[in-house]
Amino acid sequence: MTSNNPNRCAECVGKVPQCGMAIADTGYCGSCGFLNEVWDTELLAHYRKRGLDQIEVCASYPLSLPRLRSSHNPNNSVLPRTMAEIDQEIERVAQIKAEAKTE
Repeated sequence: MTSNNPNRCAECVGKVPQCGMAIADTGYCGSCGFLNEVWDTELLAHYRKRGLDQIEVCASYPLSLPRLRSSHNPNNSVLPRTMAEIDQEIERVAQIKAEAKTE
């Protein structure tokens, strides 16, 4: 398991995030290494700080936002997405919503 994996399963996260399973995604826990439903609590906090709720995060593509910053594949050496990259996704979704309102 790579140390840069921010995902945590229910066993390792301590307290399951308030949003529960709706915003979890299947992935490898960065702490214990097991494949399970996991949360990226730093990402969830970032969304809350931006005023987004779980309904906005869990919307259907193309309006969906990433639930995890890292890959589901533990052998993938790609680093987790940065918060700046996540912010670009948030802006992309906001633009799609704005364009839909003007049509």
